[in-house]
Order: sequence, then structure tokens, then C-alpha cells
Amino acid sequence: MKKTNTFLRNRAKYSLFLIAGVVVSFVITNNAFADDYSLTLTSSGSQDVNISASAGTAISSDSINVSTTCRYGYNFTINTSVNNNNLYLNGNSSNNASGTYFSPVDGTTALNASTNKWGYYYNSSASNTPTSTSIFSPVPTLNNPATVKTPLTTPASSDINDNFNIYYGVSSSDSMPVGTYKMIPDTNNSNNDGTIVYTATIADTCVKYTVRFNATSTYGGIELTGSGTMSDQLIYEGVLTSLNSNLFVAPSGYKFKEWNTLQDGTGVAYKDGVDVMDLAVVGNTFNLYAIWVPVYTINYDGNNADIGITMESNHSNVGEGDIINLYPANYKRDGYGFAGWSMEQLDPDDSNFQTRLASAVNSGKVFGPMATIVAPPYPGSDSAVLYAIWVKSAGDMQNWSGCSNMNIGDVTALEDIRDNDVYAVAKLDDGNCWMIENLRLDNNSINPNWGDDDLSQGFGGVFHGLATPDPPNYFNYSTDWSKPNSLYSIDGSTIYVVSGGIRLPRFANSNTADPVTSLGNTRAARIYSYGNYYNWPAAVANTTNTNNPSTSICPKGWELPIGGIQDINKSYNHLFVSMGYTGDIGHSEESEQFRAYPYNFVYANTFGNALGKIGKYFTRTQFNSWNIYALYLTDGEVRATIAQTDNVYDGSSVRCVVGS
Repeated sequence: MKKTNTFLRNRAKYSLFLIAGVVVSFVITNNAFADDYSLTLTSSGSQDVNISASAGTAISSDSINVSTTCRYGYNFTINTSVNNNNLYLNGNSSNNASGTYFSPVDGTTALNASTNKWGYYYNSSASNTPTSTSIFSPVPTLNNPATVKTPLTTPASSDINDNFNIYYGVSSSDSMPVGTYKMIPDTNNSNNDGTIVYTATIADTCVKYTVRFNATSTYGGIELTGSGTMSDQLIYEGVLTSLNSNLFVAPSGYKFKEWNTLQDGTGVAYKDGVDVMDLAVVGNTFNLYAIWVPVYTINYDGNNADIGITMESNHSNVGEGDIINLYPANYKRDGYGFAGWSMEQLDPDDSNFQTRLASAVNSGKVFGPMATIVAPPYPGSDSAVLYAIWVKSAGDMQNWSGCSNMNIGDVTALEDIRDNDVYAVAKLDDGNCWMIENLRLDNNSINPNWGDDDLSQGFGGVFHGLATPDPPNYFNYSTDWSKPNSLYSIDGSTIYVVSGGIRLPRFANSNTADPVTSLGNTRAARIYSYGNYYNWPAAVANTTNTNNPSTSICPKGWELPIGGIQDINKSYNHLFVSMGYTGDIGHSEESEQFRAYPYNFVYANTFGNALGKIGKYFTRTQFNSWNIYALYLTDGEVRATIAQTDNVYDGSSVRCVVGS
């Protein structure tokens, strides 16, 4: 068969064998601008179909695959190289005294209801095989091709990759002569051999425009050009498409921020790899410029801290618009509570401190200790500084009644006289006052001879009581809640024993890429940064009476939050709803707000999870005999009511609350 169409691609011939029946050949073609639209068409070839000399039906199939970058799809047609779709014994018309042995089906009659007929069947599912009762259509001819698939009315969301079958069937009588049947007499020109032709043609609606990426832009009036090259990107009209990722190399001292329609960055901005649609008129070119911004380092400053423990690390190679996850403080200042980080250095002893703090908050310069922030513009030097915010203690935390005098968003600090530690406290959206630092209480100050725990274990053991001078192994704890084995708590001036245990913030495995792997190997550093972890018997002060707020590890007059009740005050869920959320499970935006100032919830992990990944906070409400309701926090979601700790002996963080 001669090649008569200059657009035909990848011609190949196949045969369908009907044993003791017919032989039919196929040619598969790709009728398209293949270089422009990357359309390919393939076939598995023919299948054998066995029939006996007696009456019966036989069905064979050809497996077709069509793939194209034109998301509007393609036309798919079938035809033959001749205009006669009868089947002749040995391809010789002289053998057909009655005209034909196999005539085309009429497209209305099933194969098993006809005799000496043949036809084709199309189904969009490659796994749906027709039966002899299915209606087969006449095999199309050269001048009468059959269109079996048309383009999409709306573009697909991805490239087209179709797989389907074309079926062929015959129905013969028991009087049929055994032999080979062809569509045309073998005396005809061999170029017209009855070959079946599959044609895939790109849809006329498949049109596109060009996105051109430019490496030159300006920053502060300075022209900057990245090195390397990027090819133009062809995008189809009406199709949501991801922009190609930046491949240019930034100029020295700069980094890529985003794409922009103007070289000075004042036009429309597009993030790298963002999904776009219809940026330009079809056939036009849409120019995007790589915006380069100078890099700098964000450092932490203890702001006159008394104890300056080295921070996990600074944030290096930062550029405007980068997403930065801040760290909790490894600093301590006696008599002051830590409230977060500020881009301004604030003096807590200044009479205008609260006014200056409020101003910094309103201008977006104050952040929680594990907040996710967007890096600000270049500060004009190679480094920027985040200063610790210290709030001076306003007095005794026990039986404190000052919450009613505070406005929502106000921050103060109070001293827990049980161990003389100071905590920052804020009045949050629900109208209650919450500690905005995790509880750090342990009996280290009561038993000063016991030093740092065994760091080689990877976690802290429980803290001992007077009857156990050495820290016992955590896994040997008693399940008898009446038996003291760890903590001494002081309610006002009364010392009492609390059962259960405390866990220290656990070190991450040295093989992981946690941001805290370089945290100083001191018990004090870990406790101050993340608070202590308490199992539930310790958190509720050795009682299962969870409706009594006085029996908890919290200071006198303060409570563990309530859990599991949707609308009750002093619960994480009540705070959750007061912050503007409507459901129990929030998403990344809600999680970010919980970590923002002044909420300051941090990823103080539970046992078995790496630091900096998960935060769990106890309530005083049991879910069942082994599980407790808790606030659950990750970088992707926050659950305020339904989450439970793994069991009552898991170590979780504690935040205490008091009403106005």
C-alpha cells in the first residue's frame, strides 16, 4: 500500500486470522502534526479467532492505545483501502456464484441472529468484551470511514492516554466452504488489499499559546541576570497547567523568589510551578521574568537573658517571601516569662512596654515560638534579628484574680511559687487566661541532688519520690494510681504526692533531619524550650475525678482544660470556636494560628515522635479507661475535641487555664 498522505506516521500492517475462515489485514496510522502535539497511536496487532466448519460465531479484537498532549482529545476513525467490504472465498470474486459468502451486517442484527455476516464493534472499555448478541456495524470502506471517537467538548485535566479495543466478528453457516476469505479479489492491485486503517487526528480545537521565561529582572534599580537557559512552555487554551519550575541559576548573593510579568517585580506575580490557565491569547507569547532577591540570615537574640543556651540554629540563605519555621527559645530570664519573638528589641522594664508590644503586634513584627512566618524583605544588611520577648512577673500565680482586668490579647507573666518559675499568660479569644508556655514543673528543685537524666536512653526517665532515690525505668511504672512513683507537687504551701510520671522532651534520632538535633544536651534546655511531659495520672494529680479542677498539676486556682464537650467554657474546643473555626478538625491555616502569637502552642512531641513534629496537650476528661481527650497539633491540622492520646501513660504537654 503506497503512502499517499504526507501526514501519515508509523504505518504498520497486522492481520486478523479467522481459522478456516477469513484473513483481513490492518494498517495503523497517525494522522496528525506529531511534532507539534506529540500524538502517538499504537495497536497490539490482530488476534486469532477459531471457528469450525459448522455454523457459529467468532470474535477477535485489536487493542488500541492513543496518547496526546492535546487535552481536547482527537478524532478516531476506521476505514479500509477499498470500497467493497464483502468477504470473498480466496479473494476471488469468481468463486462467489451467489455474489458473496460474507456480506456486511446491517448494524441492527446480532451476529448469532444472522448468517454469513461480518462487522466491527467499538467499546470505550478495553475490558468490556462484546458477545455474539451484541450489535456489530458494517466494516467501513475507503470512501465511508466510521468515526468511533470524537474530541472532548471540554479539555481533560491531564494528557490523553486512551486504551480501548476494536472488535471484529463473523457468523458462518455449516454450508460455508472452508477456505481463506478476503475483502477483495486477489487479482486486484496489491496496493488496494483491503487493509483496515485506524486514523487518529488531533482535534481542531486543540490550540495553544507560549510562555517565555526570562532570566533578567531588577532589584532596587540594579539589573540582575541569572545564568542557564529555559525553554518556552506551550500551554493549551482552557487547560489548567503547572508553570515549568525555575531552572535559572541565581546571581551570586541572590535567590529566586517568583515569576513576574514586569522586570521590576511590580506586575502580576506567579509562584514557581503554580497552576495557570489562559494567560495569553492563543498564538501569542506571555513573558515572565525571574525575580531575584538578596539573601540574608535570621539570628536569634536572648534580649538580656540570664541563661543563654545556644539556639538550634539560625536561618541562613533567607530571601524575601521564604517560608520560615521558627524555633522555641533556649533562653531563660529569671523573674520574666517568655512570650515569643519580635523583630524589635523590647525592654520589659520600660514603662511603655505594653504599648510598644501592642504596636509591634499590630505591625506584624511579633511571632509565636514555633510560628510559620513569611520572611520579610531584605533588611539592608546580611542579617536580621529576632529578639526574645520577656514579660516581667506581675506576682503570684496561685489564686490569681487579675484575668478580669485584662483585654483579649493582653499578655502578663506570673510566678508559680511551687518552683519559682515564671510563665507568660495571655487573655485569649474565649475570654479566659491561658498559660502561653508549657508547664515545666518537676521535683528537680525539691531534690537538687538528682542531675541530668541518662541521655543515652533517648528520653528522660520518670522523676523519683522520696521512696525512690534513683530514677526508675519508665517502663516499670506502676499501674496502681494510688502508688506514688514520681512527682511532688505543691498546692499553695501544701506538699502532696502525685502518681504517674514525667517525660522529658525526647531527642530526635540522629539519622533524621529534625530542626532540633543540635539542641544542647542538657535537661534544663529541653524542659525550658518544650516544657515537661506528664502522663495522665500526674496531670490530674492522682485522681479519676476529672470534674474537680482543683485536683490537677496546675497551680492553685488554675485548671486543666475540659475535653470532649463541644460548647463548654475552658476547653480547647471553646477556644477553637472563639478563634473563628467552625469544625472540630481544622487545616494548615488553623494550625498556623494556634502556633502564632499569643497562643504559642508548640510541637512538644509525645513519646515516640520526633521533636518539632507533633504537639499533644492534655485535658482532664477521659475518652475511655485508657484514652484521654487532648488538643492535637501538626503543621497540617489541629483537632480540638475528638483527638485522644494513645493511652493514659503517654507523656503529653500541659497548659493551664483560669477564667475571668
